[in-house]
Amino acid sequence: MSRTINAMATLMLVTVSFSAAGGQDFNAFGLSRGDAPEPQSPSLPTKALPTQPREEKTEAKVCAVEKPILPLDHGPRAQTTPYENKVRMRKYQEAVAKNC
Repeated sequence: MSRTINAMATLMLVTVSFSAAGGQDFNAFGLSRGDAPEPQSPSLPTKALPTQPREEKTEAKVCAVEKPILPLDHGPRAQTTPYENKVRMRKYQEAVAKNC
């Protein structure tokens, strides 16, 4: 009986010590204080922007169908299946083809 209790107590102690040994996330501490890293400038030369104005389209076709937001279909907490997401996307594409 005491061996079982000792084994369970040891197991709990080891489990807690592993989670405490994970360490601190110093990047998260720095970002929360506002010590964000400065963005790096690109080292490659960029192309010059065109100086000619763009031609504006007078008759732009506006599509009333919004793109669907698909639920998560993978992982331990998946809300749907990949097949259901493909069906939703197919219905969306059909609606776009019909309305636009």
